[in-house]
Amino acid sequence: MITWTFSTIDPTTGDLDSAANAGFLPPDDAAGDGEGFVSWVGTAKSGLTTGTTIAGQASIVFDRNPAIPTPVWTNTIDATPPTASMTALPATSPAGNLDVSWAGQDGSGSGVASYDLYESTDGGPLTLILPATSLTSTQVPIVAGHTYGFAVDATDNVGNQGTAPTAVQTSTSAVSGSSGTVTVTFNSEGGATTPPAQSGPIGTTITLPRPRSTPVTPSTAGGPRRRAAPKRPRLTP
Repeated sequence: MITWTFSTIDPTTGDLDSAANAGFLPPDDAAGDGEGFVSWVGTAKSGLTTGTTIAGQASIVFDRNPAIPTPVWTNTIDATPPTASMTALPATSPAGNLDVSWAGQDGSGSGVASYDLYESTDGGPLTLILPATSLTSTQVPIVAGHTYGFAVDATDNVGNQGTAPTAVQTSTSAVSGSSGTVTVTFNSEGGATTPPAQSGPIGTTITLPRPRSTPVTPSTAGGPRRRAAPKRPRLTP
C-alpha cells in the first residue's frame, strides 16, 4: 500500500490553514478546477504469466470527511513474446521486384506492434533490410541467377521481442524472363490459334490434326490396287 498525505500550511503563521476555502486545491467546479492526481510506477513480480491481472484502487480522504474510493484500474501481464513467419515463396520467381509477405501472432498478449524483415542472398547470412515496420508485405528487388531467402521476427506492444531468426523461413531462385503458358492449336486446315497466356512456367502445347486416310481404288479382281501416279508431261525440245 502507498500513502500520500498533503497538508496546507499558512505561509504567515507556518501552521495548518483552517480556512474552509484555503488549501492546495480550490473548490471543485464544472471545469474540474478542484481535481488533482498522483501517479506511481511499479514493477510486477517475476514469474507472472501472460493474462495475469493486477488491480489498483485509491481512497481519498479530505479532512474528516468520509473516504472517496476511486474506480479500479487493472493492468494485464504480457510476458510472452510474439511469433512471426514468412508466407511461402515459389521455387522460382521472375527477376525484378519480388512480392514478399508475412504475418505475426501474439495470442492473448498485447498484440504485435512491429516486425523486423531479414534477407539472405545465395545462402549468405541474414541481413536486416526492414526494421521495426508495421507493414506485412513489401517488394524486394531480385536478380536472375541468384537465390534469395527471407525471415521475420516480431515485437509486441509492451516490448517483448521474438528471437532473431538464424535461418531463412522461405526462399526462391530468380530466373530471367516472364512467367506464363502459351498454347498453340493447329486446325485441320493448317492454321493456328493462340489462346491468352496463363500463369505458370513457360511451356508450349501443340495439338495436331489426325492424318487423313489415303484413298484406295477398289479392284474387281485380285483385291485393292495402288492408286496410279499422275503422268509427267512430255517436254518438246
